[in-house]
Amino acid sequence: MVVAAWIVLTPAAAHAQAYENVGIRAQGMAGAFVAVADDATSTWWNPAGLATGAYLSGIVEIDRGGDSRRSSGVAISFPALGLSYYRLRLNQVQAPDSTASTASASGDRQDPRITGPGLSRLDLDQFGASVGQSIGDHFVVASTLKLVNARSVTRGDLDVGAMAAFGVARLGVSVRNLTRPALGSGIDRVRLDRQARAGFALTAPARGGINWLTLALDADITNSPAMSGT
Repeated sequence: MVVAAWIVLTPAAAHAQAYENVGIRAQGMAGAFVAVADDATSTWWNPAGLATGAYLSGIVEIDRGGDSRRSSGVAISFPALGLSYYRLRLNQVQAPDSTASTASASGDRQDPRITGPGLSRLDLDQFGASVGQSIGDHFVVASTLKLVNARSVTRGDLDVGAMAAFGVARLGVSVRNLTRPALGSGIDRVRLDRQARAGFALTAPARGGINWLTLALDADITNSPAMSGT
């Protein structure tokens, strides 16, 4: 009885809420963008990138990556301020439920949220306001204050980021879902996992027939659950 109650009351972790869910350019760089983040998607990847980007950057994107993975968003950024809205379709582990299992076995009814064995779908809306502060000539710290909404529940949350730039080299770090907000209730309750990532980038100026060249590498600091594991 205690174990059953713990399973039901413990929020499941929202899977596939990865950094790579947002940013066509970042996806084209294989997700190595935390130390680059020089356009409006810095509001998602690393808010400290606001200070290193263009004076004005705006992005509208729609990713129809199948029924289980969709995202859309709009973001606008200035060197000290970024505003963003993202809508994501995420997958999560569905907590065991004897009623749902019995119904599925009998074939009488199905839960439309179930997308596979032990999985359900979560549509999430996120509104964010990003602000940053330069510390000296080489270091920037920033944060994104955000509201996340899913299953008729809205929670406040915070992303933080930092970036250091020395000549052509940049080092960035960001942490998403700092407060690990829980959304929904009962068996539908899920928690957005905290995610931390660090990155390093080298940018070479244009030369000859080659435009600006950027080499970047990112590494996850926290384990990020995915559909196939961690």
